[in-house]
Amino acid sequence: MMSPKERKKYNADYYKRNRKLRKQISKSWKEKSGYYKKMNEQRKADRKAIFSVLGGKCVNPFNLPHPDWCNDKRCLQIDHVNGNGPKDRKKYKEKYGMFAYYTYILNKIKDGSKEYQLLCANCNWIKRFVQKEHRVHVKQPIFKTKSEKLQEITEK
Repeated sequence: MMSPKERKKYNADYYKRNRKLRKQISKSWKEKSGYYKKMNEQRKADRKAIFSVLGGKCVNPFNLPHPDWCNDKRCLQIDHVNGNGPKDRKKYKEKYGMFAYYTYILNKIKDGSKEYQLLCANCNWIKRFVQKEHRVHVKQPIFKTKSEKLQEITEK
């Protein structure tokens, strides 16, 4: 009989040795059971429900002239009003995974949350630039002038 410490070490070693096999078995089970198909259907249903709850058309915060195609469901995007989308997705992904993210959003909206709105792609990108939401989660590269680069090379 193994002690709890030995069992823990054995399980960790077993996991490392058989990781590929376990992933393969899990993937084949998910494919056979229709898991992915069910999850995709659920995601589509939740997205459709979110669109209907939020009005099914762009909020148009910039009073732009919108042609009819702009309110097509393929152009609409669910937007975080306060611009905390990356943080929200990261927090949710760490806790639950991303398959049920639309369900999470739908439940928040049904509970009375005003954190989400529907925007067309044009309005969403304009909003991102106006509120400086673009590239907030990406580290900005530091560009140097030619003289700075030369000085750095000569110092080495």
